Amino acid sequence: LQMKQGIQKWDKERLPFFTGRPYTISAGAELPDAFRYYFDEFAIRAGAFYPLYTDDVASMYIQFTSHGDRKWNADDLKFLNDVKKVLQSILTKRITRNSLTSSYVTLEAILEHAGCGIEVVDLAHHQSLYANQNLRDAITDPADRENLESIMFLPEVEIRNHHEFHAEHSQMWFDLPFTALQWVAGRQVRLMTAYDIT
Repeated sequence: LQMKQGIQKWDKERLPFFTGRPYTISAGAELPDAFRYYFDEFAIRAGAFYPLYTDDVASMYIQFTSHGDRKWNADDLKFLNDVKKVLQSILTKRITRNSLTSSYVTLEAILEHAGCGIEVVDLAHHQSLYANQNLRDAITDPADRENLESIMFLPEVEIRNHHEFHAEHSQMWFDLPFTALQWVAGRQVRLMTAYDIT
């Protein structure tokens, strides 16, 4: 805990190991001046320093230090490297999840203000992924909604013949362009836009 509190006073540029490379230093090893000062500051005798990456850049380090006369052996280094791999995996998954969430929120905000009805479906899983408020407000009758859904999941060769949709119960007509595209996280989807042409 004392070391953690102390290291927070150090700028990243002052940390001797923050170069993007791993370092393993056993007790008694000859140290460059920058490492010697760092080791003296925190009474470190041995240390292992491994970079963690975000977007292929070493943005942080995990350090394992000893105040005793530790000489790192092969088993120690394998264990430390395994710990580093687990942390890297957790970090990568967290960043990916946050990035996808942010991408989806941004995309949803754009589609909600598009000025027309929009729906995105995953054909492979027969699943509606997104429908904006304009579409939900325009087609409220369950029977009309079911008829529209039946068109949206048609095979590619048949979907080309459906350029218009008549919502019989609400007595409205819609122009329906369809587009194949890649959704968030690389999912292949069909995008439908519904323009009120009543």
